[in-house]
Amino acid sequence: FPSHDKTNFDEKPDIRGELKRMEETFLLVKFNDHIAGNTTNIDADKISNFYAENMEQYRVEETGYKYEIVFFENENNANLSHAAFNQNNSLVPPSELASQVVRRESVNSFVRESQISKELLSVLSSLKIGEISRPFLLDNMHAIARLNDRKNKGDYLQIEDVREIIALELLSN
Repeated sequence: FPSHDKTNFDEKPDIRGELKRMEETFLLVKFNDHIAGNTTNIDADKISNFYAENMEQYRVEETGYKYEIVFFENENNANLSHAAFNQNNSLVPPSELASQVVRRESVNSFVRESQISKELLSVLSSLKIGEISRPFLLDNMHAIARLNDRKNKGDYLQIEDVREIIALELLSN
């Protein structure tokens, strides 16, 4: 920040503190970029070998789910959307119903069943992967869920699920 030298901004404590925070943020961003760049440069065979040698640590201890939920204010909108969702095999509402969606949640990492409400767990555990539920009540709203993935207790996480974690582990050694 060479311009601050000409104007003596660095003599003011609040400006000096802000410059220090900016410098620290810049260094953190550079460090994160360096780490992210390095994880993509690790040989795929090293990752595969590490996964094979340490497979037991990727055993699922508790059933987990990846899912999506769409919430509606009323049952009629949920029922109309359900028919469209099943037809398209997607939780994207048709344009005429899009304004009726109150909230969407997309859970892209596995959530353990002990962390899921009983109502939602009851729905998710009854679905096949890729299947869309019937409308149900959740948090005082009408909801529709889609099960994207399930890992049962005793299953192993796939290498795709842990590739970045393994890469970081290999970098730290």
